[in-house]
Amino acid sequence: MGKDTKLNLGKGFKVVGGWIAQSLGRKLVFGLAIIMAVSSALFLTILVILYQGQLARERGNASAQVNLLLQASLENAMLNRDLYGLKRIVRRLGRQKSIRQVMIINPKREVRFSSNPRLLHRVLSHREISGCEDCPPTSFKAKQISRFLAGKAGQEVLRSVNPIFNKRPCAVCHGLISKHPVNGILIVDYEAGGIRNQALVGAAGLAGAGAFVVFLALAAAWLFLQRSVILPVYGVNQAARALARGDFREAVPCKGQDEIAKLCRSFNIMSEKLQSSMEEIKAQGAFLQSMIDAVPDGIRVIDEEYRIILANHAYEEQLQLKKVKDAYCYASSHQRGEPCQPSLITCPLHEIRKQARPIKTLHRHLRRDGNEIQVEIYAAPLTIT
Repeated sequence: MGKDTKLNLGKGFKVVGGWIAQSLGRKLVFGLAIIMAVSSALFLTILVILYQGQLARERGNASAQVNLLLQASLENAMLNRDLYGLKRIVRRLGRQKSIRQVMIINPKREVRFSSNPRLLHRVLSHREISGCEDCPPTSFKAKQISRFLAGKAGQEVLRSVNPIFNKRPCAVCHGLISKHPVNGILIVDYEAGGIRNQALVGAAGLAGAGAFVVFLALAAAWLFLQRSVILPVYGVNQAARALARGDFREAVPCKGQDEIAKLCRSFNIMSEKLQSSMEEIKAQGAFLQSMIDAVPDGIRVIDEEYRIILANHAYEEQLQLKKVKDAYCYASSHQRGEPCQPSLITCPLHEIRKQARPIKTLHRHLRRDGNEIQVEIYAAPLTIT
């Protein structure tokens, strides 16, 4: 993968991640999808393993029944000392569609009969017989074993290893049962491709059904979250935006008794109290403005940044201005673009900062028409608690 492709993929993931992060609903659905996908994959893996094991056991049980019939035929041929008939049975079995090969080995693990002539007289190892590295060397002589193995061509087979136990009629040739309990081992390799294919088909069906169930679950979860979480939160967000604009009329609809409904009610109560407080502040501001407007002398309140935060009509009429609130004091009274120099003129704000006590001084203010007026200024520090 080239560097440009990696960069494009990184940008794409970043864009998708940003798009998901912008919505609570997308984040919830994305998180649920990941959780359900991982859970479904684990469940499907476990189910396939169990299903495959069950198929193997069923095939092993079926092969055991076939082996019993085959073993009976072979024992009959052995009792009659019909070696030719025994070889013919082994060869015919090896040609069956579902059987890969058939072997009969003696207790010394030498291949005596085989559907594959190249294996005759070959001595097999314990691992070649049972396909198990950790099993005891003589485990295949004690009981029937069925196990998946990799064949010579790389194709998988189901090997059935069946001990042929010594019996009284056989003791004449094979010796006492107590000393020679096993006359030989019947090995049958069945085609395992059908089992794997059947497991894969079953897994595909389960995967499709699981994907459909996951889709339905996600759709149901989305509808539930949309109704119970996302829409109420969206309503709170819209009301908060209106509140930020100064609009207190928009209330959040509250349904139910859960935590989100309680949040909506608390928000509405907060909005009502905030509206009441704002109306009270406006009423107090209007009362204060009316009170200072009743004073015939010009009054203004200046903050630390030389900005006028309050002024009465008398001051505005003195300077022939319509609105001086939020304007700088030096701009309204002296038509300057910067604060007055304390060394050239007595600045009330500068002196109060130094002495923190009332002062009285004379100023020349410029009116809007350019004419100067002499004014006596009385200034005092204002402490707001």
